Amino acid sequence: MFVKIHIVGVDILPDPLGYLLIYKGIGLLMKEKNHMDYRRARVLSGALMLLSIPSVFVWNKTEGISFTTAEGSWLLYGTALSLLKLVLVFHVFRIIVSIIKIYGQKNLLNKVSSTFTAYISVLLTVTIAQSFLMNLAGDWLVGFSIILIIAAVVMEMVFLMLLRSLRKHSWEIVEEV
Repeated sequence: MFVKIHIVGVDILPDPLGYLLIYKGIGLLMKEKNHMDYRRARVLSGALMLLSIPSVFVWNKTEGISFTTAEGSWLLYGTALSLLKLVLVFHVFRIIVSIIKIYGQKNLLNKVSSTFTAYISVLLTVTIAQSFLMNLAGDWLVGFSIILIIAAVVMEMVFLMLLRSLRKHSWEIVEEV
């Protein structure tokens, strides 16, 4: 989301590739394909894969275009992608919670639930706050932008660390006594 490395105008870390990996990963996670969150996450990741294709080429092409036309549309497009990504992560968290419940891992459920609450709260706040940044001037704009970027990057890293810890977790079904 925040890392854009362009070579000759093309993003070498394209978002559609990331959404393709999410699409494939969701397919590997769920054994029960009729689970509602599974289907929603698959459809949403597939849609985001297609909808994010322009982001591979466009982000650095708006120089010299008036804000009220093309750049404003691309900002709206970026915000819409951010909100859709947030909905996708919501469904991924719900899939993870349903898997944890199947295995009866209550201590892991608390960890995932608290991470989910923090992630959604912070990234929703960041997404909403971006709408108001244009009303700030000078140093306030820079300061709030830096704070929002750091908060979003930290939460993305927390989410990735959670996924890594879940991958390394021993998945044995816990019998309740």
